[in-house]
Amino acid sequence: MKKMSITCNILEDAARLKALSKANRKRSIRGSKLDKFKFEVLKLHSYGCSLGEIKTWLSEQKVIVERSTIQRWIDGNKVSAETTSTNKLSGNETLKKARRKAVATFGKTKTYTDEQFLKVISRQNDTNSLCSRLCWACGIRPSELITIRITTVETNTAIKDKSGEWYEVIQIDGRKRLVLIPADLSNELQKYKLENTRLVKNRDVEHTQYYAISGGAAWAVSFNRASTNVLGWSLGVNGLRSGFMIRRLSELQRTMALSDALKKLEDEMGGLPYNRKAVHKLVI
Repeated sequence: MKKMSITCNILEDAARLKALSKANRKRSIRGSKLDKFKFEVLKLHSYGCSLGEIKTWLSEQKVIVERSTIQRWIDGNKVSAETTSTNKLSGNETLKKARRKAVATFGKTKTYTDEQFLKVISRQNDTNSLCSRLCWACGIRPSELITIRITTVETNTAIKDKSGEWYEVIQIDGRKRLVLIPADLSNELQKYKLENTRLVKNRDVEHTQYYAISGGAAWAVSFNRASTNVLGWSLGVNGLRSGFMIRRLSELQRTMALSDALKKLEDEMGGLPYNRKAVHKLVI
């Protein structure tokens, strides 16, 4: 009898674990389905759409989930209550119109507006905010921000419509690249100059740092968190670099063809955030 009781307990535990595992798999599948429409769902929610409206829209995309699943997913993505309460749908605005706004935000430009950017950096501390502004103004990558230093090499490279100070950064491939930083940002950066350089590890790679700023993965996480808290979504560092890319490309096209402008921009940025085909779609 005792042996039979133990066997029953084992079978019951096995059945319970199996049911729990099955439930977890279902939640995982549903979560991955929602992740495909991450930006649209977050934006619709920020515009005040109800869970029922979001569920209806998702069903039109052939994604069948329950309202409770949508709510858990939204909670997990930390949509700010402030954003939700200040972006309610107006009386005659339909779900279709709200979706168009979401697509306008995330679909074509893949970047932030000036107003959105200023809102995000207002939630960051001084050094993280400076890094965000450097990336926005110059297209610098996270790891490159750690290695930034004022250049001692004289350069004949001139950008007629730009003024500032030349700095150098070390790219992911180990090569150096010159970056022109606007005078106001350069002056602010110099306030953080270290008396002695220090070694900083970022993603298991050691870099020599010359300024007491953040940069790297820590800064990228800070920006994502601030963007999500303020706007309810984040386009990440690529959203900042895309902003620089689009503005700079517009400037270059005043004096040269698009193909030449893309080549020059690719050199200035050490590589574009998207392939050239995608960039063409963004600017045309």
